[in-house]
Amino acid sequence: MRINLFTIDNSIQNNLVDFFISIKKIELVFQDISLLNNFKNNNNLILVPPEIKKNFFIKSINKFKLFKLTSICYLIPIIFLKEVKSKNIKTIFYPIKINNFEDKLISIFFNIKYSYKNFNLIDNNFLINSINNKQIYLTEIESKIIKLLFKDGHVLKKTIKSVVLSQQPDVESQSLETHLYRLRQKMQDLEGGRIIADGEKSIKIK
Repeated sequence: MRINLFTIDNSIQNNLVDFFISIKKIELVFQDISLLNNFKNNNNLILVPPEIKKNFFIKSINKFKLFKLTSICYLIPIIFLKEVKSKNIKTIFYPIKINNFEDKLISIFFNIKYSYKNFNLIDNNFLINSINNKQIYLTEIESKIIKLLFKDGHVLKKTIKSVVLSQQPDVESQSLETHLYRLRQKMQDLEGGRIIADGEKSIKIK
């Protein structure tokens, strides 16, 4: 299990580095906070150091919300409890014991439910129709496309190219159409839902 780890100001204390290194159940990968928008469909944990200024902290949260990240959680010092009560964000407060920290990470990032009408995405790779209990395996790319559709219902193809396939939006490629074709076939096999083209520029789920 892997989670990207960012610090809200790109600084980190040695004692916190030692704490994260001691985590055994989960691989935490340090990343540059300026690249956060490139990890829309990854599991992202943002560390807020205790010495950070509250105004900067709040502005950063509001900024990151605009990125529409699929999976994000903040590791926040308990002294900021009041500041985040009304922010509707996933949080873990510290100081915290390592075992409790690991359990919370697993609960937040790996038991997330993605659903749309009668469809549920389980364990990131199994799409289930809750009406007939049929299920089908999705590849990693198919799973990322479904998450975007479940979230917004309507997605531009250029967004999928950029976010899921890491392609330039204006690059001509059959790769996206191939993935969409296979995903449509799987949805048909499950019955009860369709992914349809809305012109040439976007797709939606019904």
